[in-house]
Amino acid sequence: MSRTVLVLVPAHDEAATIARVVEGVMRHPVDVLVVDDGSTDGTADRAREASAEVLSLAPNRGKGLALQEGFRIARDRGYRAVVTIDGDMEHDPADIPRFLDALEPGVDLVVGQRNVYRSWRRRLLNGFANFWCRRIDARITDTHCGFRALGPRAFAEATVPFGGFEFEQMQLLEAYRRALRVTFLPVAVRTSARTGVGLRDIVRANDAFDHWVLAHVDELRLPAWKRRFLRAAARVGLVLGRVLKWAT
Repeated sequence: MSRTVLVLVPAHDEAATIARVVEGVMRHPVDVLVVDDGSTDGTADRAREASAEVLSLAPNRGKGLALQEGFRIARDRGYRAVVTIDGDMEHDPADIPRFLDALEPGVDLVVGQRNVYRSWRRRLLNGFANFWCRRIDARITDTHCGFRALGPRAFAEATVPFGGFEFEQMQLLEAYRRALRVTFLPVAVRTSARTGVGLRDIVRANDAFDHWVLAHVDELRLPAWKRRFLRAAARVGLVLGRVLKWAT
């Protein structure tokens, strides 16, 4: 590893854990940037005290926009690789070398693959998203894990037009649309009762997928019958999404 690697940590109200994440990251010869997404609990101060560079956003803009700000900085500074890791200690920074090793020549995006989830909501979201994304590529095993490594092709055009929790799912789909090489790497997860995922997040992620399918399914190398099936399913999914939004 070298200082041509930036570890990007999006964080919102993670004052209790952000210093430990930064300290774990800084055990490796990498640069670290914490993007504080409108925190009100001192997250930015704790990150700076741990010697991280901090970019503060206000007000809270959503994880996707926080990540995109970090990718913009990585492009501007000429990093050759970016690792993203959550600021809540869900992931172990000790795994960073494994992600960079997996980002071998020819691989553009390495996505963490979880076997345990922090909450039943996260398991539901990922299971639902996995099912539909696997209709596009059967090798997809985890759509929303925030522990990733990206080569320059993957973050050079990271302007996926989704700013919230659904960003990582859409980033993955865009990688397939652009014919990037994606691989998945098993990772351990620290379980927690805390979760920021609710029904609206699940509906928003579903809507994002459905809109993406209707806009781009004809660009994918899929049989005609599968493209027709995905278009029909996306239209039904959007109707169900509207019903759920109304009900909640």
